[in-house]
Amino acid sequence: MGNTETNQAQRQRAESKMIYNHEISRLRETTNRDAVLAIMVSVPDNGSMPTSDVYFGAFDESKDSGFCFWTNSTVMDAAMTLSNQFWCVDNEGHVFTTSTLINAPLAVLKDVSFGYKKEYLSKVNAYRFSELPINTLWCSEQLTILADESGTVFHIEGDRVTSHSLDLIPLSFFGTDSDDLYLYGRKAKLWHFNGIQWTEIALPDVGLDHLAISGGVTLSDGNVMFVTSYGFVFKGNSKKRFTLLTTPKKPYSGICQYQGRYFVCVKDEGLFEVTNIEHQWQFHLISTARLPLSLHTMGKERHQALFMTSALNIGKPHFVIVEPGNNVGEKERAFSWEINIE
Repeated sequence: MGNTETNQAQRQRAESKMIYNHEISRLRETTNRDAVLAIMVSVPDNGSMPTSDVYFGAFDESKDSGFCFWTNSTVMDAAMTLSNQFWCVDNEGHVFTTSTLINAPLAVLKDVSFGYKKEYLSKVNAYRFSELPINTLWCSEQLTILADESGTVFHIEGDRVTSHSLDLIPLSFFGTDSDDLYLYGRKAKLWHFNGIQWTEIALPDVGLDHLAISGGVTLSDGNVMFVTSYGFVFKGNSKKRFTLLTTPKKPYSGICQYQGRYFVCVKDEGLFEVTNIEHQWQFHLISTARLPLSLHTMGKERHQALFMTSALNIGKPHFVIVEPGNNVGEKERAFSWEINIE
């Protein structure tokens, strides 16, 4: 660990000689909703392996997002608890965390190339949990859950690590409470955790086996709505069956709620506000975007905004921030938040 600064300096010198394509692959909000974690994957044009950086930024466009963590692998997900415990997973089955774990399924690592900034993270420990990529994670103060590409879910509770085998290729978790948590994946697979056990949720058969759930939102009536990459939209909850809604067949890449209003992003089209969302959807264009990857509502109450990641590479990695106006379909302003690469 003492060589972190030296390794980082060597890495930056080597990177300066290469041409990289940068992509903000995922955004995560901190639990207290006052900052954002942005995962940037950098792919060199010489065919060598990608590297990843996690940036930490406040909700203030006058401030740059500061470098927080890096590794010589592809970071898949990152999260931070209310007490600022940091968790990060990658495509090599590694778990990086400021917590100290007693048990790890495969190994406690001491020779993995990674680094961090002490202003944000006082220490980082490295562990090996899987031979496969760990696609996503969810964490609270007492429980952290990891899901690898095979559908194996690891529960970390203090010194105790347990595993559960689920039938899905996981993409992301949805939910804020450990007793009402969803894990969705490819082939429109959906599982639910009630705090004790995992249960597969049956979704209507749409005749396709290669679509993916791409986002979820909680409705005003307490039901959950999930959108998919092939335009199918499901509504329901873990206690009753999900139904297929009649909606336009668009390639949805995200959905979120903003101050009682609903928004979706659509590949090759952009960001839309949706009215009459529980019955017959009506679309109102807010902002165009070529390749939106995900959509999030971030910030506290009156300081909320819509944060959208995009695969469009304009030289610097960035994500788009949109603040809707008071009227339906109105954009008050939008700006691109660039990551400051040192």
